[in-house]
Amino acid sequence: MVRRSAADRGAIVLIGGAEERSRRGEVLVETWRINRARRVAVVPSATAYPDECFADYQRCFRDIGAEKVVNIDVRSRNEANDSRWRRELAGCDLIFFSGGDQERLAECWYGSRGLAFIKRLHAAGATVAGTSAGAAAMATAMITPGRDDDLVKGAVYDDHGLGFITSAVVDTHFSQRGRIQRLAQFLARGAARVGIGVDEDTAAIIYADKMMRIVGYGSVTVLNGRRMRYTNYDRVGYGRQVGMDGLRLSFLVAGMEFDWRRMLVP
Repeated sequence: MVRRSAADRGAIVLIGGAEERSRRGEVLVETWRINRARRVAVVPSATAYPDECFADYQRCFRDIGAEKVVNIDVRSRNEANDSRWRRELAGCDLIFFSGGDQERLAECWYGSRGLAFIKRLHAAGATVAGTSAGAAAMATAMITPGRDDDLVKGAVYDDHGLGFITSAVVDTHFSQRGRIQRLAQFLARGAARVGIGVDEDTAAIIYADKMMRIVGYGSVTVLNGRRMRYTNYDRVGYGRQVGMDGLRLSFLVAGMEFDWRRMLVP
């Protein structure tokens, strides 16, 4: 395994949800430790309970070691365009998107000046992390809520995500909710070619050099559809079963590292 240090910059952290929120919780501690974030921004836009959500993560990140935790409680795209939020975000080492509803989150931030500013912070070395809906919204193509364990056409759809990951789609609560079929169908419909399914209390950390490291207590499932030999998705009607052949499947557990560049070529 490649050894990592606090000098790693510009990482993306995908958390499958239900992570332990304490200084003993490995997932959040490792998220903070990437660059030992002094200033953390919590973005509770996905949740209907932003004050409670922020208070929970504020306590946790301060216990872990952050000096300052700020609440970026954006409720609409107009608010995401407001320069006051960019002033709050300035200087943040870690931007953390909470769980909730990924469609609500994307509706608030997609195409906004605030999102463009966060991407500049990330390019300059800030860690960008999301849990549950916050992780599901990280990719350019975002999976929207649908039936979890059904290969019936129409059980899953896509929408615009936040675009921090351009080469894959992300799903969360993966093993706990039996979502392998919905992720496979998402690949069959062509909205993305690679899928990352992250279990609860587990994180996939993707570094700037395209190495992905797994931390936490579950697994990360990677589905590669780039060499898919067959799918009937375009030939069957809605409500009919979808078939496919040729998906490559990887199960990654804590301590494993995965060269993401292997997925970026056919």
